[in-house]
Amino acid sequence: MRPGVILRKALTICAGWLAQAVHAALPKGNKAVITGQPDYCDDVLATEEAMRRTSLHKVVILISSGKLPPTKPGFPELGAKTLVAKRKSVRGVWHALTAKYVFFTHSFIVPRFPASVVSTNLWHGMPVKRVGWMTESGKKLTKARYAPATSPFWAGIIQRSLRPKDGTLVTGLPRNDRLLLEERGVVERLGYPPGSGVRLIVLLPTHQLAGEGQARVRHCLQPLGLDVDSLKRIDQMLAGQGAVMVVKPHPWAAGEDMPDSSHIRVVTDDWLRQEGLTLHELLGESCALVTDISSVYVDYLILDRPIVHHFPNIRMYGLDRGYSISPIDDYLAGPLTLESEGFAQALSSVLSGEDTHADQRRRVRALFHRYTDGEAAARLLRELGVGSR
Repeated sequence: MRPGVILRKALTICAGWLAQAVHAALPKGNKAVITGQPDYCDDVLATEEAMRRTSLHKVVILISSGKLPPTKPGFPELGAKTLVAKRKSVRGVWHALTAKYVFFTHSFIVPRFPASVVSTNLWHGMPVKRVGWMTESGKKLTKARYAPATSPFWAGIIQRSLRPKDGTLVTGLPRNDRLLLEERGVVERLGYPPGSGVRLIVLLPTHQLAGEGQARVRHCLQPLGLDVDSLKRIDQMLAGQGAVMVVKPHPWAAGEDMPDSSHIRVVTDDWLRQEGLTLHELLGESCALVTDISSVYVDYLILDRPIVHHFPNIRMYGLDRGYSISPIDDYLAGPLTLESEGFAQALSSVLSGEDTHADQRRRVRALFHRYTDGEAAARLLRELGVGSR
């Protein structure tokens, strides 16, 4: 190894030690810092709202974009003691290093926390697929004291995946509280007139890799086997049933051209932000969910509405990425379709009022959720000792 490389590594290690020492030495105020992806995701908003009823002096949302919350009518106003700061700003770093409570969904600006900080990895859903320490990326995780889970079944998997130092708390996920909010007029925001009776189905694929070597890219619809002709036929079926299917690609998915269609709409995080909506508000107004193996299906079980698993490469994905639960078929919450014809038939059945897999869904729901009351954020704060007024 060249001397210059050795020196850079040594300086990096020393800088890390110094940062940890400074973090530990700074006094911690009675405030909380929250950060998520996207900046105003449902976990962030639900946790911030619950914090308004605590004895915290200040709540800080750390964001990457430098933008304030959307001003669109209906987007929740932040509490009086809540402020927003950019993650990499001096102000943001100062709040991060002097907060007693820290909540994050992906990573934080420091890799670990001193004992004086109550740190919680909210993560971003129950890990149906292998994540964290179940893969080779465990060492890259920010090390937190706690993590929440939706049930005892998931608590053990979260503990193995994220390894929270002081344990996993069965409180439910804050973001799921927002599935139960009052209607926000999503159908109208999609361009359909009020009172049109259009029903909403949401398709949420997880991110998947396609190709070989460096050419591998994350695709949205290609792994689902939904070519242009299939999408056109499904669009016609949706029109005949008075429904619209909203496709929300994974944030990491590569952009793909979609055929012109009147009843299949693609929305992005930017569109949601512009409309003053969040993903779980969108889900809350849907009559059914379509996904492959995205962890959002665990969330959606709270609503007890039909779920269709369209997953042509379910076996290959298990061999490649791998599942944390096995056999995966035992934990699906609805019909599994492997090709476009079966997918269209499953959608048609749902829109015709058939709930063919209700018993299976409710069995999985009971296993996956201890609570379905919309109080997960408040419950988590109580468990962490944040306190209440």
